[in-house]
Amino acid sequence: MPALRPDTLRIEPPEIFSLNRNYADSVDFLNKIREETSKKQTRRFVVDLQTTKHIGPAAGLCLVAELDRWQRINKKKLSPLTLDKWDLNVRRYLFSMGFFQLLGTRVPVSLRTKGDAMSPIWLPYFSSTIIKGTLPKILRHHIERQLGSLGDLRQALYGPLIEAIKNAVEHAYPDELLQTPDSQRVGPRWWMLGVAQPLHRRIRVIIFDQGTTIPGSLPTSSLWEDIKHMVLSRGDTDRDRIATAVQYGKTRTGLEGRGKGLAEMVGLAERDPTNHIRIYSRSGFYHVVGNSPFVSEGREVPLSGTLIQWDLQVPET
Repeated sequence: MPALRPDTLRIEPPEIFSLNRNYADSVDFLNKIREETSKKQTRRFVVDLQTTKHIGPAAGLCLVAELDRWQRINKKKLSPLTLDKWDLNVRRYLFSMGFFQLLGTRVPVSLRTKGDAMSPIWLPYFSSTIIKGTLPKILRHHIERQLGSLGDLRQALYGPLIEAIKNAVEHAYPDELLQTPDSQRVGPRWWMLGVAQPLHRRIRVIIFDQGTTIPGSLPTSSLWEDIKHMVLSRGDTDRDRIATAVQYGKTRTGLEGRGKGLAEMVGLAERDPTNHIRIYSRSGFYHVVGNSPFVSEGREVPLSGTLIQWDLQVPET
């Protein structure tokens, strides 16, 4: 590794870098990157993955978003300093999921790796600041190239993806959050990742934004007056706000804003008993499997944004 200045800070992810398996340590690592990126007088720091043995797809998406944010704010390209020392499986994982492509990072040919025959098929990263209906269609096209027709899931998936993008652009980044030069360089940005597993006919789609979060945006939404009393009766924690918004949206029609969108996103779980929907937003976590009762939890370490993950069974056609 090239010599580092004495004042350089090294930020290392945990050995198991996963929101599902090691949430607190993983989010703490992400927050350290955000903290250093947001300082007016930033010190030199490196993100070193040498000790990491496993990266989950949601954690990987959050990491590439943080590094993408750093590049846009500083108008510089990042370079991997110790890539040859990273765990081979981690390196293969990141290459497969398009990690370096999204960042525009040049990697020596000798260090590029590919997944094996048993690896899941990673679909390209997407990132944008606009509501663009063609992007979910492109993702869907990539999925169908690997699994064949999605059947009735084809249209059912499109709506929630558009709602998630719409929520990110229209609700996650209020005007006051986009006033600084740094935030203007990043914009109301969202990031998306897809994974296809043809052998099991399963897909995973993840969308992440770095906005004010669902619990943070609800009090200024048109939905708040209708659900405020229910949230307060539960305790008014982040998990209460998310759960109440989802449940209210499921019982009401004609809603605008996050209530309707969240309910539509979660509704995909009911299409198969093995479907999982996870929502991480600030200190709140919402999880539902099939049509089973939802699980709502609070987390001590807040995520700086909102991440929505669908893990879905594709019906036979």
